[in-house]
Parts: sequence; structure tokens; C-alpha cells
Amino acid sequence: QITADIVRADKGTPGIILLATHVPEGRELIVQLRRQGVMLPLLGPTSLGNPRFSEQFADLPEEVTQPGFFLDNLYAVTPILFDVAGEEAQQFYDRYAAQYDSAPGLKAVGYYDAAKVGLTAVQQANISGQPQTITTDRQKIRDALAAMNSAENSVTGITGPLFFNRQGDLVKPMFVGTFAQQKFIAALTQLQPVIDLSRIPDLEAEIDAGRILIVDGQYMYRTNVVQTGIDIIRVNDIDTSQSRYQLDFYLWLRHRPGADAANIEFLNSVTPIELGDPIAEELTDTLHYRLWRVKAEFEGDFDYHQFPFDRQPLSVQLRHKILLRENLIYVVDELGLRETSPTAVLERLQRSDAFDAINNWQVNNIQHYTDSLYSESTLGDPHFLRIGETPLTYSRFNTVLFIERNAISFVIKNLLPLIIIVSLAYVVFYIPIQTLAPRIIISVNALLTTAFFHLRLAGDLPGIGYLVALDYLFYGTYLLISWQLSLTVWANQANQQGNAALVDRLNGVGKAVYPVAIVLGAMAWIWLFDPALPAAWQNLWSRMEETAVAANPVVIPENTTEETTTLTLASWRVEDSAQMNHILDAFHQQHPDITIQFVPMVATRYNDTIQAQLENGTAADLLYLRSFTLSQQL
Repeated sequence: QITADIVRADKGTPGIILLATHVPEGRELIVQLRRQGVMLPLLGPTSLGNPRFSEQFADLPEEVTQPGFFLDNLYAVTPILFDVAGEEAQQFYDRYAAQYDSAPGLKAVGYYDAAKVGLTAVQQANISGQPQTITTDRQKIRDALAAMNSAENSVTGITGPLFFNRQGDLVKPMFVGTFAQQKFIAALTQLQPVIDLSRIPDLEAEIDAGRILIVDGQYMYRTNVVQTGIDIIRVNDIDTSQSRYQLDFYLWLRHRPGADAANIEFLNSVTPIELGDPIAEELTDTLHYRLWRVKAEFEGDFDYHQFPFDRQPLSVQLRHKILLRENLIYVVDELGLRETSPTAVLERLQRSDAFDAINNWQVNNIQHYTDSLYSESTLGDPHFLRIGETPLTYSRFNTVLFIERNAISFVIKNLLPLIIIVSLAYVVFYIPIQTLAPRIIISVNALLTTAFFHLRLAGDLPGIGYLVALDYLFYGTYLLISWQLSLTVWANQANQQGNAALVDRLNGVGKAVYPVAIVLGAMAWIWLFDPALPAAWQNLWSRMEETAVAANPVVIPENTTEETTTLTLASWRVEDSAQMNHILDAFHQQHPDITIQFVPMVATRYNDTIQAQLENGTAADLLYLRSFTLSQQL
């Protein structure tokens, strides 16, 4: 009946259809509407604003043949969208993904922010933590939470400033996302509250320009989201003496009309870059798309401490010249880039010969990400003179190639002559001490040759004020040759004194120690400065341990106790079944004598069902309860 009513309403061409549903009902309504030809925009609640919601449609034939058939043009509100979230959210995303090998969901974000608010309150309450003061401590913590009542007294969380209003509610704007080709991305326009009106130099002008809107009496920033992509064509001419490199790439922007997104400053270009006319564009009433090809020289923040085992970033960084982050955000265009995994992108670039001009380097990774750029200076811009001490915050888009020097090639090309000369200097110990001049000449020439190569290779680096890995290699070589020269002088003195036995012992020490010092010194140098070697050794050791364990498995005696405890866990989150069962499987491995069965049920009938089960004694052993008054009756 609901679907039939909507189909009839569709004939009147409504602007958008609001779906105030949970996941199961939302899925069923969307399937029926799309199959009956209702392709109007849909707006759903947080339950639908989840990237994993697309999995509900993955096995349907229409979705298989036409990805996005059901979800394209579906909008949903969500407390967090990482592509438009702040820098702390980006850092949290990276840490979470590295730890758990998956993207954080809404629960992880919510619990993290809640824990941060709670911990901050405990820290600010200055509690004693003693059993006899528990009542007083609880009141102090409650008062500390109540004091978080404004933006100035807020806690900075993943979702932004966290504080409470007079009713104790969290004052939190919602983001709007949309599904496109089965991916949940930021809508191209977002509304965010203006926290401090005193930071707006000319409120009337901002309203007239459409950058600030009034919604239900609340001033809101109208934030334009710009889908941004950089596709590397070629990397040329890495000049380590100046930490510069040339990049050839495509840049595209996709956004709502009127965003002025192309007024870009490339932050690390050697000379200013003017984009000029695009090589391709498509301008409609709802969407603007432009494409440029850029070929320019950029400066990098190179770190040479590990040279020649160094790894360097080749980055392109851009921001808007004028608009701050509350008005414009550059986000990574995951749809346009298609391949978002670094491995797939690098394989495609290697097939296109993008790295042929830098064969002395190996490209290990590529990242596209956004963050915030903070500026303490207003540069005299009258728009920012009233902002005060608060830093200006711009949205910054970054594309970074991570490259690693081919150390073996470097050694062969640059150090092989030195290695040969130092090795030949070993013959000094086989030249009779009576012919002193050749021994001295060989050692001095080896020392001078080492200094020559040291100076030549140092010229390939910029004027840095610290030692690099290669310096330690040369200093070790100076020390070794100086020690050899000292032995020669000592042996000559012994020879002049007629102490042939001492001469033989000194030559014997030189013959034994010199090659050992070269080998051990080289190994120590590589071990200390080549970051790949310890990791490779650790991987080898891990594989050896795994092989040993497989060859000699540890037999764990079976639990001979027949008594097991079985518990049931009730929830209204049917869509969490896979995740909960995964968690419970891990629990069962640690506690084989306890079995927990996850029993979810339909959300709209959850409270009534639990109430009836409690009354007749058939309720689950463990219950999820909704927050606040929703579960007070239970």
C-alpha cells in the first residue's frame, strides 16, 4: 500500500521522497519503487546512510547488470563522512584501517567520540578516585560534562566540536551523503552551522553570495564539495640536489555550479601555475566538470638521513586561493579514479610507462587524500581581519607518490670504483716494509680517492645540516685506511729497530682485520640504514617459526568437561548479524565452554516483543536496550 501511494504521488512529480525507515523496510521499499519505475530522489535516515547498505542489493539481478540501479539518487544523513571530515577524522580513519584492516563504521566513530568526552570529563573533574568519594566524584564528572555547553568549551571529536545544549542534547550537524555506483560519497553541497558569527567580516555579503544560509533561524555555511582527481601521466627529472621533480598529470574537478573551484593555488610548485582553459569540460544546470593537463616542476620535503636507502614523497598539493574550508572542500573522487587501491593504480601507471624516466627509483605507493591547511597570516585580506587569533583553515588536496632509491644500482654506479680501490689497498700488507714508499702511496691515494668520491656524491644533495647514511660509510672508510696507514708507520719503526717479529705480527693483524672490518662494517651499515633489511629478516624469521610450529604442532588437550553454558543475546539490529557472529566466534575460541547465540529481531517490534518475553519468562539472557526513555519501561 505504501508503494502504491508513492507511485500515485510520483505522477504529481514530487521533489524528493522521504523514507523514515529502518534497513529491512527501507530495502523493501527501494526495491519496489525502483522496479515500478519511480526513479525520484530518495532521502533516508542514518540507518540507510551506511556504506554497507549497498550490500543489501548486491545479489539482485538489476544491480548485477546495472550497478547503482537501486541506490543511485538515494541520499541519506549521517554523522560522519570521512571525505569531508576534518583532519582528526582522517587520522582516526588511517589508524583504524591500519589496526583492523577495514574502514571504521558509525559505531566506531560514535563510541570513540563518546569515550573521548567521558575521559575529558574525568580529567577535568579532578576526582580522587577513592571508594569513599565515589558519590562526590560522580557529581564532579557530571558537572564537568554539563560545563561542555558551548563551542568554546567543547571537546574536539571525530565528528567535530562536541558539546551539549540546555536540554543536555548533543548539538551536532548532520552530513548528507549519496550513493553513486554502489559507493556512499558526500553530496556536493553540505550545510554546517556557523559557530561564531564574529568571525564573519560581512554577514550580509556572505548571505547575498550564497555562502551562508539561514535555516530555521540558524546561520549555516553552504559548503561546496568538489570531487577532485589527479591522474599521473609521467614522472620526470628528479633533482635531488634541489629536492625538485617534474610531474605531468591530468587534473579534474566536478562540482555544483557557482563553486569557483578552479581558483587553485598549487602549494609546492616551483613557479605559480595558471590552469588556463580546460582541455575538456561539461557544464550543466546541476553539475560542472572540467579537465586540465598540467606539466610543472614541484618542490618536495625530502629527507636524506637514510641516503642512499632513502624514500622520498613526490607530492602535488593544492588549495583554494580564497575560500576557507567552511565554504569549499576538495575531496578524493573515488568514482573518477576507479582504481583506489595503491597496487592497482601503480600497476596501471607502470603499464603506461609513467616511471620510465626515473629508472634509478622504484615507486612503492600512491595516495590521494585531503586534509586541512592552517594559516596564521591573513596576508592583509580584509575578509579575514576580524577573525582574530583563530588560524585560517583551508581544504587541501594531496596526491603523493612514494619512491625508493634503487640502492643496488646506486652502489654499482657510484661506489664500485671506491670499493675496488679500497679492496686493492689490502695489498699493502703484502708489500715488504723495506719498500715503504709504495705502501704509503697506496694508502694515501686510497684516502684521497675516498675523499674525492665523498665530495662528489655530497654534491648531489642540497645544503643540508645533518649527516646522512653515506657519510657514515665514508667516515668508516677514512678510519679504516687511517688505521692501515698507522700500521705501516708502526711497522716501519719496528723495522728500523730490527724487530722483525713485531713487523710480522703487525702485517698479520692487518691481513686478518682489514677484510673482516670491510665485511662487518658494510653489513652493519646496511643493517642500520636500509629500512627494508630488518623487515625482510623479521619476515624470514616469522616464516621459520611458522614452519617449526607446523612441523611440531602443540597439542591442546580437549575440554573433558561436558558442562557448557549457552546464552542468548537479543538485539533489534538484524543487519549486524554477520559482524556480531564474527565477534562471537572470536569469543567462543577464547571461552569454548560458553556459547552465545545472537538473536536479532525486527526493530519496530523489539520493545513489545521483549516486554512479552520478560512477562512469560522466555526473554534472552542478554539484551541490548535503547538509550534513555525508549527502554525505560523495560
